[in-house]
Amino acid sequence: MDYISNSKFSESYFYGLPEIHKSEEISNAILEQNSEYIELLRPNNLKFRPIVGGPNSVTQNLSHFIDIVIKLLCREVASFIRDDMEFLNHLPTTVNPNSELITFDNVSLYTNIPHDLGITAGKYLLENTENVIENRLTKEFILASLKLILERNILLL
Repeated sequence: MDYISNSKFSESYFYGLPEIHKSEEISNAILEQNSEYIELLRPNNLKFRPIVGGPNSVTQNLSHFIDIVIKLLCREVASFIRDDMEFLNHLPTTVNPNSELITFDNVSLYTNIPHDLGITAGKYLLENTENVIENRLTKEFILASLKLILERNILLL
């Protein structure tokens, strides 16, 4: 319980990471370069990926704890693939030459999931996995924690 209750918290902060790989203007400048660097003061179509940093937020430790619990539950889902290497291990040894490998880029995936849907998914996961979580953690505690984290995480601008 001492770990979960974070008495040394601070406000979250907001910043953006430039997505230089998605800028057509930057890509063209790189192709046309004749030196080790490009000089492009203000690209018109540069977008930023928003980041909310809260390493000392009031829910940080509880979030970390619930993340551990959810990762244990996710391993029980048949379609769950942990990382790139596990994905590669699922591919057949030989691939039909007519096959196409397609990738998708999810934009703002987690910020676009409605909180009530996330909580419903968490409840479904808890109800459909057995003997994964220790008995001292109730489903009610995990769902209440998830609800608190999703609905009460605060960003001050």
